[in-house]
Amino acid sequence: MSNAQIKITLKDIFYSEGPLKIKILKAVDLLIGAGWAWILEPKEKNRRLPTKIKKILIIRPGGIGDAIFLIPIIKKLKAERPALEIDILCERRNCEVFLLLQSQLRQIYCYDEFNELFEVFRNAYDVVVDSEQWHHFSGICSYYATASYTIGFATRPVRAKFYDAAIDYQRDGYELDNFSELFSSLLFERPFTEQIDGCLTLDADVSRWAEVRVPRESIAIFLGASIAIRRLNFQQIEKIIFYVIEQNRHVILLGGSDVLNVGLDLEKKFPTNKLSSFVGKTTLKESAALIQKTSLFIGPDSGLLHLACSIGTPVIAIFGPGNIKKWQPKSNRHFLVTEDLECAPCTRFGYTIPTCHGRFDCMKNISGEKIIKHINIKESV
Repeated sequence: MSNAQIKITLKDIFYSEGPLKIKILKAVDLLIGAGWAWILEPKEKNRRLPTKIKKILIIRPGGIGDAIFLIPIIKKLKAERPALEIDILCERRNCEVFLLLQSQLRQIYCYDEFNELFEVFRNAYDVVVDSEQWHHFSGICSYYATASYTIGFATRPVRAKFYDAAIDYQRDGYELDNFSELFSSLLFERPFTEQIDGCLTLDADVSRWAEVRVPRESIAIFLGASIAIRRLNFQQIEKIIFYVIEQNRHVILLGGSDVLNVGLDLEKKFPTNKLSSFVGKTTLKESAALIQKTSLFIGPDSGLLHLACSIGTPVIAIFGPGNIKKWQPKSNRHFLVTEDLECAPCTRFGYTIPTCHGRFDCMKNISGEKIIKHINIKESV
């Protein structure tokens, strides 16, 4: 199915998996953003990419994972153009990713803080790059920004009018490949060879903070995921922890406040000298530092999984409804666990709309033994 044939309705939005706040934002984008985009006049034709590019704006709404996939791009841009000033327009839920790159960025703005959004519109840019894959409002922002040239994905006919360069998007392509194509006119070296794995370097201070909190040969287990059906269940996690402790290894638990009760239940079940829980207690930067000090990260398809890859920690990636072709870790140091069902993936353009009537076999059928098998492989490498 081509991008143009995909239809997302209001019913799809509210039947999709994910936080209610995000569903409301998507519904507003569909109801208001689409109408707004439809009445806008197309961009003036034949505008050319400036020969001297000094200042750009990158628009990146969405979650942590998409933001992490921009890290190699941003680092490459700065390596090739050291004097380039890069601003980011993101949102509160992925802002912490860009704070990890703060030394390479001029300014980070959040569009869900209206005073910061208006400040962006007061700036002048040589190029605006909208990295959003589907929704309208990011394109509308790029349309109204003061810029000599705009670039974005032409996933929908109405989006193409926002941009001077409307780039084809491969719906089942690896996302870093899509992003590198989006930025291709700004990069000198082609093909783009940088990868997610090991692309992020943490500050020495936070690394020292984590070092005293993580015993040697610890294994990190992530309890969360912004889409709840992607999470491991209690029985799966319990079996993994039992095995890790039997191997005389220490367990580090990670997750946000949304899985705090799961973390508390696991703390009660296992001895404190074998398990340390940081669930609901750390920033993204601190979580990254803790993961970096472990020997292995185990977790579902999520932003934290991609964060683990970006700092160079081997991972066991557990995929259920998510798109493996688009998001799976690429290094041969990582392992993939999936049931490989015909109904998966049921996620498209950020919408997870299950077709299994609530069974979620893609996650529930993954046994603890199947995950443990890969821990064995990891230890034998």
